[in-house]
Amino acid sequence: MESGEQLSTLVGFSGPLAGFTLSEDGGRVLAWSEGGTPRLLDVATGKSRALVSHGDEVVAGAFTLDGQRIVTLGRKGMVRAWPDDLPQTMPELRAWLDAATLDRIEPR
Repeated sequence: MESGEQLSTLVGFSGPLAGFTLSEDGGRVLAWSEGGTPRLLDVATGKSRALVSHGDEVVAGAFTLDGQRIVTLGRKGMVRAWPDDLPQTMPELRAWLDAATLDRIEPR
């Protein structure tokens, strides 16, 4: 922000940008469009991924203070928390999900 230099371009939205928020460390941007899916953008690489299946039009979003989760709010009041450590490829995601079965999750 200090230099005003463009670092990345937000792409992949189905409509006009409705809002965005920056992570505490400045490394990620969460953005959402009107009637569309929120996307998480890595500022350094410019790569982004969609956060699908919210179930409602997203109207607000935030990063938790510890940076481990993303929270989105839908127009009808649905709140969803997303882990921010999901793998990027399908094989890695399947392995991550297999490792997160109930018998392997420790109670807090």
